[in-house]
Amino acid sequence: MGFQKSVNQYLPPAVEGDFASSNPRHAVLASEGQLVAGSAGVTVGRFAWANSSGVVLNSGQGAPTGFVHREQQGLITAWLGEQTMLVPSGMAITLHNGGDFWAKNTVSVATISNPRLKAFASMLDGTMQFAASGSSPSSLTLTASTATNVLTVTATSGVIQTGMLVTGSGVPANTYITGQLTGTAGSTGTYSLSTTPGTIASESMAATAYVETNYVLAGFSNGGTGAVGELVKITTGGK
Repeated sequence: MGFQKSVNQYLPPAVEGDFASSNPRHAVLASEGQLVAGSAGVTVGRFAWANSSGVVLNSGQGAPTGFVHREQQGLITAWLGEQTMLVPSGMAITLHNGGDFWAKNTVSVATISNPRLKAFASMLDGTMQFAASGSSPSSLTLTASTATNVLTVTATSGVIQTGMLVTGSGVPANTYITGQLTGTAGSTGTYSLSTTPGTIASESMAATAYVETNYVLAGFSNGGTGAVGELVKITTGGK
C-alpha cells in the first residue's frame, strides 16, 4: 500500500481469496512439478483452470479446476508498485475445489433472499457472477448459422468474445469460439469454432462466457448489500 489517505471506522472482514471459516477445505492434488502459474500469471481470489501439463491460468474451458486461495503468494514486480494479487509465471499455485472463501462480487446481487445462488466462473478471466443453478448469467442471444467449423452471426444481443461457449439446436456439446475471422469486432461476422457442427441453417443460438461451479453464495460481508466490488462468501458446503 502507498501512503495512507483515509481512516476507516471498521476493519474490512477479509481480502478476496481468504478463507471464510475454519471448516475443512480441499486442495486439488497435483503431480510433481505441476500446478504452476502460466505465462500471464494467476490472479488470487478467482477461479482457475489447470491444463494437462499442470499449467494454471485464470481462463479455460468447462468447469474450473479450483479457486485460488490467498496465501500472500502475490509478488510485486512493477516499478514503484504498491500492491498486487498476481502470482507471477512459474510460481506454484494451490487450487481449492472445496471449502469456504471470500470472493469479490462483480455484478450486483439484489437480495440475499436466495443465498444459495450458484457461483458461475468466467472462462475468460476467472471472475464470478451468481445465478440460479442451470441459468447461466450474461448469456448472449445470437442469430447465426454454421458451415463446417465456421459460425456466421447476423445479429447479437451483446459483445461476442473468444472463449465463449455456443449452444443451439444441432450445435455439438463443448463448442467454443476460438477466434473472429471477419466482420465487426465482437459483433456480426464470422467466427471459428472448436468443433465442426457442419451445416446448420440460421437459427437462434446462445453464447456465454460463464460456467457453473460447485460453489454457492453463502452470504455478504457485514452490512453488505451484494453491490459490485463488495466481498461475499462462497462455499461448497450445504449446497
